[in-house]
Amino acid sequence: MGKIILASASPRRRELLTQIGIEFEIMVSDKEERITAEDPADICMNLAKQKALDVRDKLRAQGFERGDDRPVRSEEIKLDKGMPLLSTIQVQTEKQSEETKFGGGISAGDEYTVIGADTIVVLERQILGKPHSAEHAAQMLRSLSGREHQVYTGVCVVRGETTATFAEKTDVYVAPLSEADIRAYIATGDPMDKAGAYGIQGIFAKHIEKIDGDYFNVVGLPIGRLWREYLSEHIVL
Repeated sequence: MGKIILASASPRRRELLTQIGIEFEIMVSDKEERITAEDPADICMNLAKQKALDVRDKLRAQGFERGDDRPVRSEEIKLDKGMPLLSTIQVQTEKQSEETKFGGGISAGDEYTVIGADTIVVLERQILGKPHSAEHAAQMLRSLSGREHQVYTGVCVVRGETTATFAEKTDVYVAPLSEADIRAYIATGDPMDKAGAYGIQGIFAKHIEKIDGDYFNVVGLPIGRLWREYLSEHIVL
């Protein structure tokens, strides 16, 4: 299969790939992201695809081939400024779309596989990006308090000219939050680099009532589905 390249600076995604024993290297896309869809599943898949294809093209430009022992040089990591709130999204909770599934059509000579991912938090037709200030984080957390919202992660896996995309959705239920809860959480600094201003895998876990769907999807990568459908046949651990 050659090299596995993660087109993401997310420490959570790195941890999940490492957790299941995958060796990989990191190269982060610095291409400006463009939202070209309205449905949340399509938005996160399109953004994941933009990242993965950009990294694939950069690798090709640098001349990396299968069996090349030179380390992949990460681009300067660009901090995600978060997506603007969108009020016109039609949330289709059951929709998923997929392009080509990996299988017998993949050549053994393809030199690397690039994995791109993008996670968005959706609350009543609005996308909650990463907070740009402590007060912005507080506003997001107040809006999530005592309510259900959705987390979508789009994944794009690129190998040669073959591209596969999918989206996973998880419903998340947040317990009612007091102002003291919100301020104490913001004081930890944890919300500031996370879509929706929270991380389910950290201290905020105590405020999660339940989820319906894949927990790891909320962390940032539906690792089980990625492994079963796109990686397991091509990686020998």
